[in-house]
Amino acid sequence: MPTAARLVAAIALGAVSAGMALVFVGYYPEEPWARNPTRLLQTFGVIGVLVGWYSLGKRVAAEDSTGIGLGIRATLTTAFWVLAVVSIWKVITRIIDDKLRGAEPMAAVLEVFQRAAEYFAFAVNWQIIAIAMFGGICVGVLTRNVHHTWR
Repeated sequence: MPTAARLVAAIALGAVSAGMALVFVGYYPEEPWARNPTRLLQTFGVIGVLVGWYSLGKRVAAEDSTGIGLGIRATLTTAFWVLAVVSIWKVITRIIDDKLRGAEPMAAVLEVFQRAAEYFAFAVNWQIIAIAMFGGICVGVLTRNVHHTWR
């Protein structure tokens, strides 16, 4: 059922996630995704909206906490899904471009995990982590306050 907390969580986490896409492009301008940042921005934003609606907005009603832990959890969940989606998308584009022609199907599955590890290495930067955690904490506290205001 739609609630104000779900709506605010979706919009806020989507905005924070889209902001993180801009941070990634700013820190790594030489990477292939920096050439077309709108696709990365949309991917981060849509995943943030979905995690905000289905995870954070739903859990804030079930748990009576300050929202800090929920916000950090939502940020980590978003990061996991972004890594998974971007890695799978990269492998699919390599398959479409015939760069994996003749390879075994297991090679594509292994490459998904290799790409995820590569992108995870990009994300392990203390400034990026600090920005993500701060944004997650703000989203969690905001969602909790909205839930307690408009129950």
